[in-house]
Amino acid sequence: MPVIILQETLTIKLKLFISQLENADISWSPYLVEQIECGADNGNLRKYAIKIKLLHDSLESRFCDFAKEDQILAFINPFSLSERKIMKIPSST
Repeated sequence: MPVIILQETLTIKLKLFISQLENADISWSPYLVEQIECGADNGNLRKYAIKIKLLHDSLESRFCDFAKEDQILAFINPFSLSERKIMKIPSST
């Protein structure tokens, strides 16, 4: 699976987790449900959302160059670019 697709998939999943934590929807995480039920962290889900947001930001900054480079995209998946964009890519010859 191309790196771009994996990165986009993980980014979407992290955004979903952040949104769910901000809305106090933790049904997807048995660990968090257990922590809230036993009173740990005083029900503070914000700290988990902040950590996941930092992970999300780090992931985006590390892989932002991949998304910007048409040459890399053309190499990974030439069908993801329009013919016009492919024709604008400088050749190495």
